[in-house]
Amino acid sequence: MPEPRTPVALQIALVTAVICMFTGMAVAIYLSYSAGLPEQPDPATGHIIQLNVHGTVLYMTELQRWLSNRLVIGGLVLGACSKVIQHFWRS
Repeated sequence: MPEPRTPVALQIALVTAVICMFTGMAVAIYLSYSAGLPEQPDPATGHIIQLNVHGTVLYMTELQRWLSNRLVIGGLVLGACSKVIQHFWRS
């Protein structure tokens, strides 16, 4: 007996919801990093790691740099996993 398939409209809604969720997270991360970062190093608060954002030099803390790097790595892993899932889903 064949497995029931998910309706196309539901698949589209789920994909749209996931895209909106990740877009919202990316915007929130961007705003929290760039909007609140000082343009001069501030050793008192730990903002000493230089970050170049499209030509604007900002300074972040070590924790912020660590989180930023992990988010990039996580995004790459998520993209690779989605490609593997897509390959097996269509098989």
